[in-house]
Amino acid sequence: YDSHKFQKRGYLTTANASSSFQNGENYDHICELASSSLRFGPGSTMEVGYDLASLKARRILLFVDPHVAKLPPFENVLCSIDQHVPKSYELDIYDQIR
Repeated sequence: YDSHKFQKRGYLTTANASSSFQNGENYDHICELASSSLRFGPGSTMEVGYDLASLKARRILLFVDPHVAKLPPFENVLCSIDQHVPKSYELDIYDQIR
């Protein structure tokens, strides 16, 4: 990574952050990093319904490989949705993935 290349384009780097403020240059000093929540391990599929309920999901679309749809973890996902999401939800499952 070449910090000088970023400075030429006007990006704020740790190398020029303090000097840009002192010199009165107009930089946006806010940095936001967002990512999806990733979970793995035993029982993680049982949390899907809880997450959907916290999002107040009413229309749910699941994409699943037809072979994975036959496995216990997918059944766990469906049970979790049924247990945690209010009964007025709509669930569509697309399992024609190749």
